[in-house]
Amino acid sequence: MNLEFDVSSVNQLYALATEAMEKKLISAHGYRGGQYELLCEGEFILLSPHGAIEHLQTLLQQSSL
Repeated sequence: MNLEFDVSSVNQLYALATEAMEKKLISAHGYRGGQYELLCEGEFILLSPHGAIEHLQTLLQQSSL
């Protein structure tokens, strides 16, 4: 995990991923090799933790339109 990625960011990432799972936007999430992995529509998406936050925020915003 990148040292610049602080505890509040980890908490934000986990909260966003959990919300996305509850809304069935993703099927699974977790760290893998220093990256954050999302299972979305049967495909694994591997992103930096910051990229994962941005991706999840976009998914959640689009789902509320």
